[in-house]
Amino acid sequence: MKDLLKETSCKLQANKCYPSRLIDEFTSECCANLSEKVYGILIKSVKESAEVLQRSYPNPNNFYSKFYSGVVVHSSSYFTNFSPKAATLFATTLASVTYQDIVKPDSNQKNKNTVQKSLSEKELAGLQYLGGYIFSKLHKKFTSSKHWKTEKLQKSLSLLEAAKLPAFDETQKLVSCLNKGGLWFINTSAQNILIQCEHYFKTATEMKTHIRSINRNEVVQKCLSDVDIRANFEDISETATVKVEKNVAHDVLTSIIDLFIRVHMQRTLFKNTN
Repeated sequence: MKDLLKETSCKLQANKCYPSRLIDEFTSECCANLSEKVYGILIKSVKESAEVLQRSYPNPNNFYSKFYSGVVVHSSSYFTNFSPKAATLFATTLASVTYQDIVKPDSNQKNKNTVQKSLSEKELAGLQYLGGYIFSKLHKKFTSSKHWKTEKLQKSLSLLEAAKLPAFDETQKLVSCLNKGGLWFINTSAQNILIQCEHYFKTATEMKTHIRSINRNEVVQKCLSDVDIRANFEDISETATVKVEKNVAHDVLTSIIDLFIRVHMQRTLFKNTN
């Protein structure tokens, strides 16, 4: 348990997506003063969540549901040395760290399906282009709907627009070169979401002999369960012009991820047949 807490702290300290005042709370000794009672509760929750995962693997939803009900919803009372927001962030990150620890392969075995999380300059440029297409495509879809004036779609549009950079971004060179006016320059949070989705897609393709055999819904659900994806989308939500309910935000994030995976599958299938 101590190793999981320490890894969670290190992961948060290395994450530059959050305000420095929040990250500063996560020192290497931030959990040193946990009471024996809380420590015991955490160990019990990890064990129970692991048992749930074993019964439902590879679907992570039941694991996260169990962990959230046992730890995350009580984060403020467990991690009392953190601010409420920091406590919630620590608990959700702990959930992700715990999940990865449970499903990681034996350290003595070579993991053939490990995805390199660093993208080359070419890969990043392609992802930025694909992201600009996806966000603008969904925005056009929502505005073209006969229900576009409804409160839900207006809030959905606000969320998408919050991921759009207001001006030209010189770091997105491929978008600049190929843009004929319809592509968006998306912000860092949106790019981080798609980078994480890219890793899950690569993992899925490496495990299958043919692109058509990939379970798209399974990949989408894994992405939705990723704590970094949720955190980056929360950052986008906080900059939206209107307050967006969680169910609306969830639907928008699902649409973004689903379209990303579908387009990726189509591109991969096209490359393999030519």
